[in-house]
Amino acid sequence: MMFVVKTSQQLVEAIKENAEEVMIIGRQASEILAAISRPNEVEDRNPLYSIYSRLKNKFEILTLTDNSQQVEGILYRK
Repeated sequence: MMFVVKTSQQLVEAIKENAEEVMIIGRQASEILAAISRPNEVEDRNPLYSIYSRLKNKFEILTLTDNSQQVEGILYRK
């Protein structure tokens, strides 16, 4: 099942629901994608760091930018 999320909290909820695919849209998309893409060994102060690092290991990440420079990301379970 695909979930469409706009916030980190919605992303966490989608993962709790065992999402196979997640589309991240909206103003926070680029920030969320950057946090997920950070190397696992980098210590991060973000309280969601452990979730983001697991997402990086369990999902393929595709970043899209449309003509209006809106960043969107799609996560596919590996």
